[in-house]
Amino acid sequence: MTVDDIRSMTWFDFRKPLESHLMKKSTEWLALLIVSQCKTDFPKFLCNDAPDLQSRDKQIGIEVTEAISKEDAQISGLFSNYRNGKCRTDKWRDIVKKNGGKVGFDESNITYPTITSEDEWKTICEIYGKKMGKIMSYRQKGFEKIGLIIIYSDSLIPVKKETMEESMKGISTKFKEKYDFVFLVASGTFFEFDGYGNLTGYKRIEEMDLLKKCARLLAEQKIKIESIEKEL
Repeated sequence: MTVDDIRSMTWFDFRKPLESHLMKKSTEWLALLIVSQCKTDFPKFLCNDAPDLQSRDKQIGIEVTEAISKEDAQISGLFSNYRNGKCRTDKWRDIVKKNGGKVGFDESNITYPTITSEDEWKTICEIYGKKMGKIMSYRQKGFEKIGLIIIYSDSLIPVKKETMEESMKGISTKFKEKYDFVFLVASGTFFEFDGYGNLTGYKRIEEMDLLKKCARLLAEQKIKIESIEKEL
């Protein structure tokens, strides 16, 4: 399967949502593809474990995480399991509604709770704070640079640069150890922060939809990274 084949696919071609146990791996592959596109000065990375992305020379390690609220995560997991015939409870619809979501009339789609900009940055900063404890163990493994990439799958409500920096600095100042860089992926944009919460750059991600499809196929082991990386 070539990149052009994947580009021509629609999400209807996948027929069912990604199975819940593959969601983390798909996010890691997506992070690898985005970093490869947006940070051309970086070396090639491999999907590994602890940290999730590791440069082939073992000099740079990047922790990958998805910023998603507990409610949204539960809704996504339940809906995926239902569509894939693996739902363990017939009360999944009630759980979705309890978490603020809605189930479509034909049960082929769901909607998520309405949130504010404050909710979005609260979710992002909570996961940022939780990942601060990883830094020391990765340094002890010998990585010279340790980074974090946060994937926020939804579109962010626009805010000022100062608001973004204030949110990120509010977390970094609480910890002695800091990441060398923090990437935030949201609204089809790649945001770069230093370890102190300063926004140092941003750029649009090209063909985000294509990268998401490639990440899913990689997680499902239907393609190999070697077969597509030169074309992306």
